[in-house]
Amino acid sequence: ERLLSFLVGGTPGDADVVCKQLWATYGIDCFLLNIDRHLGNYLYINSEIFGNNYLMPFDYGLSSLAIEGWPYNGIHLSELSQFTCNTTRNWKYITRILQEGHPRYGLYEQNYKRHAANMLLRLNDMDKEQFISLLRKIPEQWMADQEKQALTDWWDSPHKKDRIQKIIDEQLT
Repeated sequence: ERLLSFLVGGTPGDADVVCKQLWATYGIDCFLLNIDRHLGNYLYINSEIFGNNYLMPFDYGLSSLAIEGWPYNGIHLSELSQFTCNTTRNWKYITRILQEGHPRYGLYEQNYKRHAANMLLRLNDMDKEQFISLLRKIPEQWMADQEKQALTDWWDSPHKKDRIQKIIDEQLT
């Protein structure tokens, strides 16, 4: 198992970085309602330059951005069954690997969750102009101007804050 070897193959500090990255990715997956996160959706990077291991998530093709249309204020990831949602099923598996493979995981799990919550709160604090500048970088073929406008309007609404708070309350505390 690649994740387990990644956890035990480095230093305890490397394992902490990986745990923070996994929890932050899970927070983003909850925010975007990404229903298909699995261990094959990460690049496992051992960086000699930076001196540590880290993960880079990719593939948001089955998120609400792609399949439901954004903004999506309906169901949350926490409400999906592990039988119908790869992310939910795989997150249970990932946390079991973390508990078994990282000797300090139990001591620091709340810190990892807090890291993910803080990342979502920073996302919440991103103002509309910053968000618009990001959207402008998305090619028209990937997201139509009408979709970008709907997302921009939603970004400036209370729904974003409510969604983030629900994720923090239900998944990250």
